[in-house]
Order: sequence, then C-alpha cells, then structure tokens
Amino acid sequence: MRLTRINEIENYLMKKGAVGMPELLEHFGISLNTLRRDIDVLCRRGSVSKVYGGIVYNKESNVEPFVQRSSLNVDEKMKIGKLASSFIEDNDTIYIDSGTTTVNILQHIRPDMNITIICNSLNLFVEASKYPYLNLIAPGGIFYHKTHSFVGMASIAALQDYHLSKSFMAASGISLDMGASTNSFHEADIKKAVIARSEKVILMTDHSKINRPAGIHIVSLTGLYAFVTDKKPPNEYMELFNTHHVQCLYQHAEEEK
Repeated sequence: MRLTRINEIENYLMKKGAVGMPELLEHFGISLNTLRRDIDVLCRRGSVSKVYGGIVYNKESNVEPFVQRSSLNVDEKMKIGKLASSFIEDNDTIYIDSGTTTVNILQHIRPDMNITIICNSLNLFVEASKYPYLNLIAPGGIFYHKTHSFVGMASIAALQDYHLSKSFMAASGISLDMGASTNSFHEADIKKAVIARSEKVILMTDHSKINRPAGIHIVSLTGLYAFVTDKKPPNEYMELFNTHHVQCLYQHAEEEK
C-alpha cells in the first residue's frame, strides 16, 4: 500500500510540476510525517526535489526530445528495423519499446503473421494504425512528451498480465560495464518491467550509442538474446556476445561502403 501511494504521489507531481505540502496532505489524506517519509523516497529516486514549502518534479534535462532524435541516423535505423524483424515468428506476443529505432520494425512484419504487439509509444501506435492486420495492446499511463511515450505505474501494472515471447528494446547508451542504459528514470522503470516479463530480449541501437553509457542501467549485455545494430561492434563487444551466446546482427561490410 505504501509503494502504491508513493507512486501515486510521483504521478501527481508529474502532472502538477510543483506542489505545496498542504495540497499533498489534503489530496492524499496522510499525516505530515508519512508524507515526509514518502517524499524522501522520491528524492532518493531522483524524480523530485524539496523546495521551501513544497516539492518540485525533476524534468530530466538529459533526455533528448523525441523529435530531435528522430532526425538522426535515419537510414541506419531503418536497416536495424529490417534486421530485427527476422526474430518475429507467427503467434508471438511482443513488446516494442518506445524510440526512434524500434518503430522501424513495423514495416517488415508480414501481413499473414498472427502476432500481438504491446507498446507504450504514441508514435508506434500511429505507425501501426497503417497495418490493420496487427493486434495492438496499449498498457496506458501518463503521456511523457519528451519520449512520446506513456509512463507511470499504470503502464507497469498492466504489463503484469502478459507473458512476452520477445521484447524489442531501445537504449540511450551502451557500455560493457553498465550494459544498456537510459537517461529517463520513467522509461527505465517500464523497460525493466518489460524485460522481467520477456523470454527473449532483443536490443536495437545504432553504432553511435556504443561506449556512451547513460545514467540509469536497464539490462546487462549478457542478459540479451540478441543485439541488432548497423555496424560491427568493437572486438571486446563481439567477444562478450560470443562468450555468452548473444546473437549479434549488423549490416554487412559491403553495404557499409
């Protein structure tokens, strides 16, 4: 019950931006000591900060806006989408992560395939509406403009009802030590919940993300089923993938010329 209340307070602050302590006390009907303890938890998460008389929501300044990211490495992302689509099989229930790379998988799904797609990305739903043969499920949540995705505990709770045969995940950065990572703590919570429900995790990123870790860990590279990118990764990554039986798909050398 306490965890549910803390998450509800976080969602309330996300909507409001800044809130005074009296408003929070009245809205949630809890004591001042209880509220202070809950706020301390949110401060440790990094999602809020204390100010005189109240709380402000941290807006994640390191998260690059979706529109800005969508114009980068467009050709590479399209090729990654085509490569990743080879993992999709008939009767799969898959999760497609929010991001400017993962959406490119849609155009390569054959119309005769019976698959169900779960996702939290507004842009992916818009693109998927062009393919009437796809079965789509929206977990719900609060719309987060920077990533054009739906976040919050409603999204995470809805995922508990599904078993995912495969998840196609995006990341802000990749490194050997930190694995796949993101700059958004809201996205991180959902990504981790998806990975926990997935039989096979397929990470999709272009080469510019390699050796550029972001702030929040999502999954170790050894926990992947496959890594899909546009160029052959550095040797130390290939050695790790080979050792841990992680498939690595990338654009052939003759296509890179």
